[in-house]
Amino acid sequence: MHIATNGRFKTALHRAVVNRTRHRVSMAYFYGTPQEVKISPPMKLVDVDHPLLYQPVTWKEYLDAKGKYFNRALEFIKCEALFIADRCRQL
Repeated sequence: MHIATNGRFKTALHRAVVNRTRHRVSMAYFYGTPQEVKISPPMKLVDVDHPLLYQPVTWKEYLDAKGKYFNRALEFIKCEALFIADRCRQL
């Protein structure tokens, strides 16, 4: 969700907290996404004041980065981190 919203919705580390007075509700999104699907924000979320923060990646590329870097995966997908800021600005 973080990539798809160009950072407007922040990714939170999933933590389940047990509460004996209220039930917990969990929701999965992007469940079962085909591996070749590209994840990127709609261009209306990218402008001069909100430059593209992450390079478009396939679901497989994101899952590979998540498996390798876990909570730091987004750092490795950032445009600046990959030295492709010019490419990201052109997209």
